[in-house]
Amino acid sequence: MSMLASDHTRLFQRLARLWQQLYPYKHRMIQAMFIPQYYKLQAGLDQAVTDEQAWRHWLLAGHKREIALNPLFDAEYYRQVWADKEPRIASEPSAFMHWLKHGLQERIIPTVLFDEKFYLHAYPDVVACGMWSFEHFIRFGVNERRWPNGLFSSGRYMEKNNDNLNGLAPYYHFLMYGDDCGFNGDTHNFDPREFGMPSWRDLYRLAVDKNREFFDDRIQCGVLAEVLERAARIEPLINKPAVAARVLHIPPFMGQQTGTYAAAKKARLALRRPHYTNVVCIPHCRVGGAARVAGLFCQALAKIFPDEPTLLILTDLSVFARPDWFPDNIEIFDLSAIVDGLSAAHKQTVLMDVLRGTTPERIVNINSRLCWDTYMVFGQQLSQWSRLFAYFFCYDINPQGHKVGYPIEFFAPSYKFMSGYFFDNQALVDELEYRYLLKNSSEHKSKAVWTPIESDSTLCLHAQKLQKKSEVSSRWRAFWAGRLDRQKRYDIVVEIANMMPELDIWTWGHAVLDGGFDTKNLPPNMKFFGTFESFDDLPLHDCDFWLYTSEWDGLPTMLLETGVRGIATVASRVGGTADVINEETGWPVDDFLDPRSYVMAIRQMMGDPGACLAKAGALRDLIAARHSMNHYATEIEAALK
Repeated sequence: MSMLASDHTRLFQRLARLWQQLYPYKHRMIQAMFIPQYYKLQAGLDQAVTDEQAWRHWLLAGHKREIALNPLFDAEYYRQVWADKEPRIASEPSAFMHWLKHGLQERIIPTVLFDEKFYLHAYPDVVACGMWSFEHFIRFGVNERRWPNGLFSSGRYMEKNNDNLNGLAPYYHFLMYGDDCGFNGDTHNFDPREFGMPSWRDLYRLAVDKNREFFDDRIQCGVLAEVLERAARIEPLINKPAVAARVLHIPPFMGQQTGTYAAAKKARLALRRPHYTNVVCIPHCRVGGAARVAGLFCQALAKIFPDEPTLLILTDLSVFARPDWFPDNIEIFDLSAIVDGLSAAHKQTVLMDVLRGTTPERIVNINSRLCWDTYMVFGQQLSQWSRLFAYFFCYDINPQGHKVGYPIEFFAPSYKFMSGYFFDNQALVDELEYRYLLKNSSEHKSKAVWTPIESDSTLCLHAQKLQKKSEVSSRWRAFWAGRLDRQKRYDIVVEIANMMPELDIWTWGHAVLDGGFDTKNLPPNMKFFGTFESFDDLPLHDCDFWLYTSEWDGLPTMLLETGVRGIATVASRVGGTADVINEETGWPVDDFLDPRSYVMAIRQMMGDPGACLAKAGALRDLIAARHSMNHYATEIEAALK
């Protein structure tokens, strides 16, 4: 071991600094490629030898003797690749040194165990950063436990071998010690060598090699590629990219070991029935308008199909805050907990498996992102045995002022395979039909159905109280409740309070989508009370009128709740709010981004208590007549049947 003598230390340090200054890129690549544990095994060095000593050994002798310093550098494979470019490798001391001098510049990947096409498709951030895929993997990806190809899952491997990694990345550990522990650490006592088969590592290399050779030569070109392209129009999974379908599935690397299979199996076993007549997909059930409508829709299904089973699937989040909104006989299935941790594509596959396996007659999507994404991939196939429906409420507006959201993103692409769309307001129906030239279409898939609201004839009109305000001197009090998100414009409420010190404004709410609003430094005539569970939990006897300031909206259930109770309302006229608030039923504000317009409407209302009584009564009569559960169920039944 004289080569490791201490008198060489300063020389190596100077050489290393000089190399780093002259060739910074090559220096980084060597550092990333050098795996001390692997090199010690290949060179026959004792593991007690320090990493620095092993590095010196490679510099002085190892590279000349073709001792590999990384399991992902295959000298023979590199020579074969380079042979296609030149008849022989130039006079370099080793294949690795030739790769440093020439192969790096040509971006030649020196191993069959890394699939560049797979890696770039599976990780778009690598494409975005512009780094060479192989460099990214050896410097970052292998330690970030990213898949090097379609056969190896670092997560699956770590489940069984996490305690034995000894600081190695899972992929390196497998390539170095796979024969000792077996893939995933559990081969059911099966050792392929006992049966004259290659080792696990050899099987793996063979699988990767054949996988690449087969798909590159036969599926990506020629007649078979044309056949697959036509077949993909019927079944998209046939022609999915490598991350999903162009993967060679052989035990024990894939199959029952995969998380997707396990999740799909767990989902099937969790269902109480093999078949459901109706399946409704929602993202979650928080206290919000979309969840409230989902509950009412399921109640309508129970009324229309009293003897038919309905499955409600939570797809995006395990939150079910209001079970009282849903009928008792509905089965609630939390798919989000089962698919947690899977990629987006694999979540879609599991949901597709559930939908395909339960063979529902109807599938209804109410604001589920996962269901929409699944529709986009499998909608044409799902529509062959199930009728597909979706509920739209309103678009969103991004900070740049552009309309975005589910109606904008999914209405047109899904139109060809959907059986129908439900809307809670007519304004959005008209806008989408105008946008996509469907006004005179023979197909009428869009239907506005009025959200039902309970009407109690014993409720007194709140506006009657306002008549007494003209007789006694007292302050007026407005109520506001909603999400403290950009859409609802809580900032406008604060401006109104500043401009009308004679008015008290009480508010409730919480942030859901955005960062929220500072409710600590409010004007003295404004109070914030936090969240509330039910509309009836609010002290409505202290409310003189309702203030609604949304910048865009569908038909908010909040306005139905206030209107059916006879509460006078000042509201922005946007989207579906115009379906209930007009000059006969309240005080609509057309210039809804200007707080002065609200102030003008409020002062007009305060100056005419008699008009408050008349308009609040008209609003209540409109809602009671049009927004009944019987009417709603009839409209839903006509569309579904």
